[in-house]
Amino acid sequence: MNGVLYGTTEGGGAYCEGRSRSGCVVFFSISTAGTEHVLYSFGSGHDGQVPAASLIDVNGILYGTTYQGGTSNNGTVSDISTTGKEHKLRRRQ
Repeated sequence: MNGVLYGTTEGGGAYCEGRSRSGCVVFFSISTAGTEHVLYSFGSGHDGQVPAASLIDVNGILYGTTYQGGTSNNGTVSDISTTGKEHKLRRRQ
């Protein structure tokens, strides 16, 4: 969308310091010129762990899923604006 790509990572992020990097999730944007921006760093297992698929952009809202994390460790579905300012989390039961 307008020269910007969106994606997820399975490792890294602001909250992975001092623990296993595996399973940590980041939603990010990167311009075709190479400018990178972290939209959201998942903070704990309740946010979600291990991205399940690529992000889907619907009218400027990105939707993503994780395999693990959430209330019962069955994964999460989350959405965030492309600017990173809105974040809602829906936990799968």
